[in-house]
Amino acid sequence: MHNPLRGKIPLAADGDATVQIIQDWAVSLSTLFRLFGDERLSRVRMSQSSYPPLLLRRMMCEALAVNVVGGIWDSSLVSPTMAALLAAEKETGKAFAEMLGPEKSLDDLAKIGKDLWQHAELLQDLWDRRMAGEVREYSYE
Repeated sequence: MHNPLRGKIPLAADGDATVQIIQDWAVSLSTLFRLFGDERLSRVRMSQSSYPPLLLRRMMCEALAVNVVGGIWDSSLVSPTMAALLAAEKETGKAFAEMLGPEKSLDDLAKIGKDLWQHAELLQDLWDRRMAGEVREYSYE
């Protein structure tokens, strides 16, 4: 398929328009997921967040983007797309750290792990005490 975005961007002296658009999109994607997924900003605990987690959603978006760019535009753009996604994550991470303070420490991550474990136990208990009996008649086992 012909890529209509080939060419130069007037404001980017040496920039290929396609690569620049991919880089801009990568920063936008990273910012979006930071805005809604950074606990320092959203104040949403992991046990209260939606499923699939935003990190998994982000990975799915990035994988789809790489596949679409390589499959529809040009396979030679896969490497710049992956580089743009990594650079965007790094740079937005720095920007958010500057605005909101440093990311979680290992102690904070241990507490999150404890919260996740407690949440998993709560779900298992709910299944054992209530749900399993209610859906047993629909089970194939």
